[in-house]
Amino acid sequence: MSPDSWNYYYTANGFLTTGEFLIGTSLNLICLTYFIRKRPTAINFIFAVISGTDLLLSSIMVFSAITAFSGGKAMIFENSVFCNIWGLLWHTGCGFSIFLMSLLAVTRLVGLARPLRKVKLGGVAGITLVYLAVQVFKSTMNYWYVGESYLFNSAFLGCSVSNINTLDITILDRILYAFLYIFEVMVPGVITIIFSVATFLLLLHKDKTLQSSTATPMKPKKGQAATSEFETAWKNKRYASVTVLMVLSTYLALNVWFWCLTLGDAFYIFSNKKLNYVSLWKGDIDSYYMMYYVIYIHTVVLNSAANGIIYLVRLKGIQIYMKSFIRGLK
Repeated sequence: MSPDSWNYYYTANGFLTTGEFLIGTSLNLICLTYFIRKRPTAINFIFAVISGTDLLLSSIMVFSAITAFSGGKAMIFENSVFCNIWGLLWHTGCGFSIFLMSLLAVTRLVGLARPLRKVKLGGVAGITLVYLAVQVFKSTMNYWYVGESYLFNSAFLGCSVSNINTLDITILDRILYAFLYIFEVMVPGVITIIFSVATFLLLLHKDKTLQSSTATPMKPKKGQAATSEFETAWKNKRYASVTVLMVLSTYLALNVWFWCLTLGDAFYIFSNKKLNYVSLWKGDIDSYYMMYYVIYIHTVVLNSAANGIIYLVRLKGIQIYMKSFIRGLK
């Protein structure tokens, strides 16, 4: 491809990463402080951790934006210490955010199916900390297993590294890839899909049950519709569940492309480089790498920005908190 194509690539990524930084950082900062102030429950804890992870991923994109607008130059990434810190934060945060979506899907269905049984905060927090430790282990194993540090990649607009040997792929490398990439990406994704569909079907079932109920409604006041106490409680729970489904659906829609690349890389690894899906690409190799890195960079961070927007639109408590937050800045 011509140099102009790469110039367009960097310019487009510059505007995109800047938008992700501005929207994702500002909204997730407000959401994080809001959820921290709320009553400590399992679901509020998950939302707070999601907002904190989204805030982290969105905020470090400012450095990618600087690199993009400079035409792919390393800029601050020339500093090896900063490069490694950025790489650790990015790769840990991405894997952690995938897990959090599946945890949210499971917790929401349990809360909806068994409303009288509360999900224990301690159990959720413990599972979250254990998985975070696993992610840190994965993001640092390149130092002691491969013996390499994070290095700047201009097309990636940041620092990356392979956690397995790619020149001479061994059986151990295949096992590690299965556990650290396939299981990390695909297993939580499948769990998220299954529990999201189950939540949706449960909502439909309870809606039909409510509509066919013969319960005697309360006598309405003038100008008000008749409603029962059960119906009011169900509407509140239903509204919260729909909000979670919107978050999960956005996550699935954005990340399905990343899953395809992960599967393609898996075929390449497990076939000892014989099955290379890149050969199926109709364009030149540069256009393939542009597509690959756009998906790899932006699916997770766009989801981080989208979460903040969904919370702001759907949760009245955040709307009120944001207004008071803005008034406090004046």
